[in-house]
Amino acid sequence: PTNGIIYGSISTASGVVKAFRIKNSATLPRATTIATNNPLYTVGNFNTNTKKPAALLADAITILSGNWSDSRSSQALSQRTATATQVNASYMTGNSETGASGHSYNGGFENLVRFLENWDGTAFTWRGSAVALWYSRQTDGEISGSFYSPPNRDWAFDTDLLDVTKLPPGTPMVNIVQKSQWSQTFGN
Repeated sequence: PTNGIIYGSISTASGVVKAFRIKNSATLPRATTIATNNPLYTVGNFNTNTKKPAALLADAITILSGNWSDSRSSQALSQRTATATQVNASYMTGNSETGASGHSYNGGFENLVRFLENWDGTAFTWRGSAVALWYSRQTDGEISGSFYSPPNRDWAFDTDLLDVTKLPPGTPMVNIVQKSQWSQTFGN
């Protein structure tokens, strides 16, 4: 779309969670915001060639390296080895509940985006900003077992976001109005 905002929604039937997967996205054609109420998976580098303003908004965001293979998804962690991956995007996503009755510790901010591979010291580089405004509705299971090993996290705020002309499409804007002096004038 010309406004750079892509929205998709897939209904969840009979308890089966459906998701969107983004791949071949190292180069974006323009500033882009991808939004869904479903889970969202990125495969490989995202927005790394000639970086553009970008945002990912989803129930949950999972990062898969360029080495991801669906055929190995149910195999042991040792068979799902990640390769170095970079994502340049702001996130707005749900998080897993933590500490509430029936929920164990979710791992904190470092697990806001999720992983499913053996990163074992492999770099995951991220530049952007992150907002967690809700609990995930569709991917709300507990974190348990050993379905991933953590990456070396090279994370930083993207200072381009300080420039209003470099914000992703659809970014909410708030103007501040400050009252300095006010008077009421009546006509004759």
